[in-house]
Amino acid sequence: MPEDELVSTEASPGTERAVAEALWAKIASDPSADGPHQAFLSHCAESDQLDEAARRYREAKDELEGEDALREVYDQRLAAIATLALAKLDVEHEPPPLSLPLRIIQVLMLGIAVLSFWMLARALLM
Repeated sequence: MPEDELVSTEASPGTERAVAEALWAKIASDPSADGPHQAFLSHCAESDQLDEAARRYREAKDELEGEDALREVYDQRLAAIATLALAKLDVEHEPPPLSLPLRIIQVLMLGIAVLSFWMLARALLM
């Protein structure tokens, strides 16, 4: 099959943004409903748009005056975004597993260290 006939299974950034826009529109129409918030945050986490989600919630919260209950909902969503972002950073920054040659070198170094301490102890006890 020629390359130009292959269809990408990944959505384009424009599509991801359009989905985020549609999900945010659902939130704007009924901000007290929990489902649209969860769908929006889930989509933003999967499509690397948590920064956009945080921006939208901050702006929406700043526009609210006198609606303490809704401001609290937006504060909770901002906390959830921060938690998701930190969790993602933890996963992305795990050290890669050591390759076989590096493991062999580690084992050899440990063996040399143990042998050196044993020889030192033996020399001191004589």
